[in-house]
Amino acid sequence: MSIFSKLRALVLAAAVLAPPAGAMADGGIKVYVKGLVCAYCAQGLTKTVQKHPFVDELEVDVSQGMMLLKLKPGKTLSAKEIGALVKSAGFEMDRAEYPMDDM
Repeated sequence: MSIFSKLRALVLAAAVLAPPAGAMADGGIKVYVKGLVCAYCAQGLTKTVQKHPFVDELEVDVSQGMMLLKLKPGKTLSAKEIGALVKSAGFEMDRAEYPMDDM
């Protein structure tokens, strides 16, 4: 693979994984995931988590090893439930941080 092809692949991956400016400004659950280090990892995690019926939006930030999870109105997931969901994708949750207004 040429250096140009590698560079193009990196730029495309960054564009796909970067959340839009101001996305989910109204909050969401920050879920830190052990082993979330590449675009392939993010894709697998996203595919699994988005299937959950309570999930409304999901953003993954590989550079922080974190996903931002927004649930559908009126729905909740405990840290234990989120951990099990992350585990079903083949990863381990480090911690979940809930928005202050949900506490």
